Amino acid sequence: MFAIEGIASNLRQEVDSGNIRRADATQSLVATLWNNNPHYNYVICYVPHDYSFQGKQGVD
Repeated sequence: MFAIEGIASNLRQEVDSGNIRRADATQSLVATLWNNNPHYNYVICYVPHDYSFQGKQGVD
């Protein structure tokens, strides 16, 4: 099983420590996710946010 949480956590630590720019971390994370499973679109959010999803979450 692909450990998305671990990859995201590691990149977040790199961003927080100042070792990598947020934009570079985001591109790296999306590239890693895409290479592992290109059948999805990925959204990376760094700030607290709300969303309004009209369909059924996890299906549409």
